[in-house]
This record gives sequence, C-alpha cells and structure tokens, in this order.
Amino acid sequence: MPRVAPRPDCLRLLRLLADSRFHRGEALAQRLGCSRGTLSRLLRDATAIAPIITVRGKGYRLTEPLDLIDPDALSTLLARCAAPLRVDVLERCESTNTVLLERALNGASHASVVTCELQSAGRGRRGASWVSVWRRCFVVTRACDSPITRRSCVATV
Repeated sequence: MPRVAPRPDCLRLLRLLADSRFHRGEALAQRLGCSRGTLSRLLRDATAIAPIITVRGKGYRLTEPLDLIDPDALSTLLARCAAPLRVDVLERCESTNTVLLERALNGASHASVVTCELQSAGRGRRGASWVSVWRRCFVVTRACDSPITRRSCVATV
C-alpha cells in the first residue's frame, strides 16, 4: 500500500478495472477523458496500488477484482431503512464529517449519508484525527437532526 493517497484519476482508473476483466487502452482513455500517454502514467501509478496485467492486443486487467463500494448496492440496502436516506459515495474526501457539516449548513436533509473509499483528514472522537487506508476502511457518516444544532454527525467505521 503506498504511503501517498492515490490521485483521483488513478482511483477512477482502478474503479474501471475493478472487475478484473480485460479493458482495451483506447476504451479506458476515452472513458477517463485522457490521452494514451496520460493513461500510461495512470497505469504506472495504479500498479503501485494493485497489480495490473498487460496483454498486447487484449488490454489491461487487475490480477484480482477490487472490492470497492458499490453506490447502487449501498442505496438498495439503505432503502430498507425506516427513514429514506440520501446516499453519496465519494472516491476520496478530507472528512465525511466535514462534507456532511457543509451540506447541513447549506440545507441538506438530516437523512444524508456519505461514504468514501479514502479519507485524508478524518475526525474521530473528541476531535482526534485519522487517515483511512484506501480500500481498507468503510466509513459512513450520517447527519443527525438535532434541536440544538444541525452540526451533529455520527460516523460508523
């Protein structure tokens, strides 16, 4: 696992490759909106996170599937809750608590849930800071409606 958090484009590439099937370079570059040269750099960066196989004429694939957060599956699961929840899955953010706090201050519903693959400046109990390791931590933060303040958030790790 690299010490530096992967760049957003690298995360997008890994999400495209997560199924461990072959993907042609042209198709990956098109889906990412980048040149083949940029794709080559992203593949090099991504290889530091997850092993990638290259086969001429077939494309690129991961050696094994990545188990990433599936926004649709998570929404389906949370739809069973008594109160409907708005779910947002982020690739990365500084803090899910901060994201929800900003949204609450701008009028977001108390039934908002944010989860992400990577947090770079998370806040724990009593203000303790922490960083989640990419793909090793599932963080869900739910805004709570409080009669005193809308700033209350609850995180589940």
